[in-house]
Amino acid sequence: MIHKKIAVFDYGCGNLKSIKKGFEKVGAIVDITTDKRLLKNADGIILPGVGAFKTAICKIKKDLSFIYDLIDDKKPLFGICLGMQILMEKSMEGGLIEGFGILPGKVVKFNKNILTGLKVPHMGWNLVEVKNKKNPIFLGINKSYFYFAHSYYVRTNNEYVICETEYGVKFPSAIADLKKNIYGVQFHPEKSGNEGLKILHNFLEIC
Repeated sequence: MIHKKIAVFDYGCGNLKSIKKGFEKVGAIVDITTDKRLLKNADGIILPGVGAFKTAICKIKKDLSFIYDLIDDKKPLFGICLGMQILMEKSMEGGLIEGFGILPGKVVKFNKNILTGLKVPHMGWNLVEVKNKKNPIFLGINKSYFYFAHSYYVRTNNEYVICETEYGVKFPSAIADLKKNIYGVQFHPEKSGNEGLKILHNFLEIC
């Protein structure tokens, strides 16, 4: 059996150990690294993320051209939580901050005025409804609960939205650009039990 190699890009804003453990459970060899050689030789790249958008962008800025090269080479890339948000063009967190611009759209905060009885941040389990059932990362998953921890969410074009979740407002909880081999989820699959492990396994199958 050939084990796929996954590189978790350590840019200082991540839930690194639990992501590593999750991928190891589904049979991957995992490196947490900033080493460009390991990143280039990996079968897939993970952009983790727990923290502030601006901090993440500042820490990863020097490696942007390298990331763009990986994307041009169609290296499978998977952004988790903040790691998905930084793929967008801009964020409203802490002002107007430029993102990677890899996918069109922006990151906005939940509006407390319309979240009747709901708290920000959005924390805990919530239903994820798959809109694009042809997307390989959600193979075998239709409607399932996953674990969320965020105050901001993505707005992007419908063509990139593969899942939606309701929290006072309906927002994209998973996105993808199949042509670029890019995937992202707003929730934490590594903290979401067996259904989360299915997603990690499906990403390995893509790699």
